[in-house]
Amino acid sequence: TQTRTRTQEGEPNRKSTMILTGLPVLMEGHVPPPHGLAIFLFRLATQVNWEEERPCFEGICRELASFYSSMPRTNASAFIQHTIFPAISYLLIPPERFLKDGTFTVLTRLSKLYRIFERC
Repeated sequence: TQTRTRTQEGEPNRKSTMILTGLPVLMEGHVPPPHGLAIFLFRLATQVNWEEERPCFEGICRELASFYSSMPRTNASAFIQHTIFPAISYLLIPPERFLKDGTFTVLTRLSKLYRIFERC
């Protein structure tokens, strides 16, 4: 989230009005619902510990996750199938230890499934 503060003369000032100039793109093809923006900004202002660095980043990440996790009200299954699952399969890179300790298990690969079903 980017914000800028300006006084009426155009000089930066901590106590002047803040203007939202952009939101991060966390996942290509997914834009959070605009009706949730007000509560997102309210929670950023009231629920994030702005005094300490680590809690600040954790709070911002938590609020971004909450804001972006809203599902579309219509066609949610298509959104999951065509946006969420492809993003997970492309962007998720689990640590090697997850494969070794059983956290993740490789069931199959899409290319192998295509070869199997081509024969049918």
